[in-house]
Amino acid sequence: TLKTKIPYEHLIYLASIEKYNDHPIAKAILNAYNGDKFYDVNDFEYIKGEGIRGFVNGRKVIIGNKKIFERENMKITYDLAYYIENFGIFEIEFIDEIKENAKNLIKILKKNYKIIVLSGDSYENVKNVCRELDIKEFYANLSPFDKLKVLEDVKSKGNRVLYIGDGINDAIVLSKSDLSIAVSNALDIVKESGDIILVKNDIENIYNAIELSRIASNKMRWNLFWTFIYNIILIPFAGFYSHFNPIWSAIAMALSDIFVVSNAIYNWTSSKKFV
Repeated sequence: TLKTKIPYEHLIYLASIEKYNDHPIAKAILNAYNGDKFYDVNDFEYIKGEGIRGFVNGRKVIIGNKKIFERENMKITYDLAYYIENFGIFEIEFIDEIKENAKNLIKILKKNYKIIVLSGDSYENVKNVCRELDIKEFYANLSPFDKLKVLEDVKSKGNRVLYIGDGINDAIVLSKSDLSIAVSNALDIVKESGDIILVKNDIENIYNAIELSRIASNKMRWNLFWTFIYNIILIPFAGFYSHFNPIWSAIAMALSDIFVVSNAIYNWTSSKKFV
């Protein structure tokens, strides 16, 4: 949510250029603007981990962190700022709203998983959110490649990683994780990088997706175990017992298939509560 009170004559410039962006900052600005009039935008450029820039109604506009302003030979003392030609440079602040069920979700996940937060946001903002959610390990001010380095470091220690992301800065990390979850309102490149897409914007579905994966994995292992043991016992029996009727062999094979299929159907019906 946008904390800074931005004058309308500034907000229309910011909303016009953020209309082409999917970052949470863009959504906050567009929600604050809540208008239907937009200026023409030219030479729009999104720089991963830094911000956006372009020309709006003939005026240069920049929104982002210190890195993108350094590209323009501008120095800022704020974590985030915006620049509009002929208006100047201004600080911009946001309030990170934590969803009601986020604390409960984190509490449940921490029982079996280690939670790490990777963010391109400022250290103070990330620290405050993680303190609220009781998450001990977090990284701030990360570019997409910084996030990838953290991921590779975690995986190099023998850990398997589930990554959850919603912005274009997460696309490369989503594609390199063992399992990844993207949200439905993300850009196509982000959704294509995710193994699972959350159709509904409900974070509880993250837990549901993990539970579905766990149930499916357990059933798959059990079916393979059953098939393996079944064949180990009955194939030698059929081979050494010369008077064994082939009809009974066919029936035994059919029974094995019926068991595996029935177990899979049970898996589907028992997992419907998570859908």
